[in-house]
Amino acid sequence: MGFSELRVVSLIYPFEVLIGWALSKIIGDLKLESQRNNFYILRSSNIVNELFAYHGNQVWLVLFIFLCLVQIYYRSKRFSLLISSESFNGRDQLIARGKPLVKQYICKLILKNLMLILVFSVIDNVFIFSGGECTSGSGTRSSQRCRHENGHWEGGFDISGHFCFLVTISMILWIELHQFKKHVDLEGLSGQLSLYSKIILMTVFTVLCIWVFILFITSVYYHTFMEKVLGCAMGYITPYVMYHIIPNNEFLYSILYH
Repeated sequence: MGFSELRVVSLIYPFEVLIGWALSKIIGDLKLESQRNNFYILRSSNIVNELFAYHGNQVWLVLFIFLCLVQIYYRSKRFSLLISSESFNGRDQLIARGKPLVKQYICKLILKNLMLILVFSVIDNVFIFSGGECTSGSGTRSSQRCRHENGHWEGGFDISGHFCFLVTISMILWIELHQFKKHVDLEGLSGQLSLYSKIILMTVFTVLCIWVFILFITSVYYHTFMEKVLGCAMGYITPYVMYHIIPNNEFLYSILYH
């Protein structure tokens, strides 16, 4: 996946918003409501949405860890071939080379969680300040807690959490795939990928496609146009900080990624 391909991938989600909005206008509100009630896959409670969206954080974590392990292995592979396996000095160098990568991925994981907490705090407070509330009656200001209480957000401006969350975790994985492919092509390792590595990469790609499908349903059947636009836009905040601001800031890069 080259830079141009990554740029094309990053445009998938805004296009989904536009296409979904156009289709929703063509279908009409009455038919949209009827289809949501009659087709299982369109309900927010369907098994695909439950597993890959509401439990998307856990799915993403597993994929991210395995993808990081693959990258650490192959980023160290060429170097490890240059040193003798019997050389203690070589082993020390190999360990020293791997530590910054481990540190970088741990920092990325922490950053992703902290950034999402911040972003969703903004989303939830916008909803509350615009007159919304949770139907559970607890007075919670958290959409996640509201759902755990079997309540629903009602009455406010509900920026699409689905778009924000799924765009965020999807773009992180797309960029990691892009960086891995760039390294593999540069080092000529494409013919040396193991079966396990290929399975991991294919699994990541498959889940990314499932998230695209979930967001397509959201784009047609749920939220207003502006709620989806803002949710989609806010989904790029965390990846932008992680893969643009920090790498291009010498001070932040040296502390977090090096």
